[in-house]
Amino acid sequence: MATATYPADATLNALSFSSTGIASYTANGSRTDYNLAEPVKFKGEAIVQLSGIIQAPTSYSISNNFSTINFFSPPANGVKVKLTSVTLPDRFTTIRSFPTTLIVEYNDNSSDANNIVDSNTYVINGKTVDFRIPVGAEDIANEDALEVVIQGVAQPTTAFIYPSGNAALSDVTVRIANPTSTSLAASVANAFTAAEIDVLTIRAFVSNITKDFLSSMADRKPDRGIETNKTFDVITFVSQAGYEKRRLRSRRPKRDFSLEYTNVSGLEKEAIEGFYDARNGTFEAFFFDLTHVNQLGTVITRFEGPLDISHDHSLDSTKQNNFYKVSFALKEVFD
Repeated sequence: MATATYPADATLNALSFSSTGIASYTANGSRTDYNLAEPVKFKGEAIVQLSGIIQAPTSYSISNNFSTINFFSPPANGVKVKLTSVTLPDRFTTIRSFPTTLIVEYNDNSSDANNIVDSNTYVINGKTVDFRIPVGAEDIANEDALEVVIQGVAQPTTAFIYPSGNAALSDVTVRIANPTSTSLAASVANAFTAAEIDVLTIRAFVSNITKDFLSSMADRKPDRGIETNKTFDVITFVSQAGYEKRRLRSRRPKRDFSLEYTNVSGLEKEAIEGFYDARNGTFEAFFFDLTHVNQLGTVITRFEGPLDISHDHSLDSTKQNNFYKVSFALKEVFD
């Protein structure tokens, strides 16, 4: 039965890059923070190994100006910790954006715990004009990343000020009263009262952007298009008189996929080749993630025929600076 998935399990070996520094430790079962031998520019340039196994970036964070690895769970006592700092060319990095909507809602009930954020109370009472934006949205740039809704009606950006200008609250509040004036006294005089409104909602649209190492072929789409064909398995009997009788072997069609990558580095070529070898060529079936070819779902496939690799050109003897064309075909199966 299929177990592996292409392209996620066709992984690149980050250790093929020359290192700028290596730090080795032996874990004691409680320590979580380990210093790199050389600081890196972003998380993807730190290759973390425990007993020789490269760890997923989700198992740790990086701090101290990108010089300290912080494991979320301490490595077990006696485990060998190896931290390698590498420098990645731009073509081996990916920039990922994770949009998030954060929300906070205020009302006119002074005893409602929802009105307390960061130990400060924000309540609709005719006096409060500066309201805290949602926790986690502190890095938004301007009003365009906020939506202020009063009594269910979204307000234009001209109806509030962000940042509020209240030095005591830093830049984490919006001023929702008399936006034409920066005077706090003038704003308070026009603050919303409980008689006017009873619900104020502030949404923040946050995009968390991270820069990572291009770690598998999931990050590298086929760049010469994708050829797909579908066929039904039909048994056809033709009599001497020329009459035909057809019968379906199965009502499920099978699909064939042809993928081609051009100008891929030796690392990406090695990732595909390693996946092909691990399946013993056409022998073992595996899952194929159709999002890789801009479709939905996952199907069970196997390699159909050989893995075609041709070398195009090289800049030096390193894997990352040798370039190839790689193509192969997949056949859908039901085992």
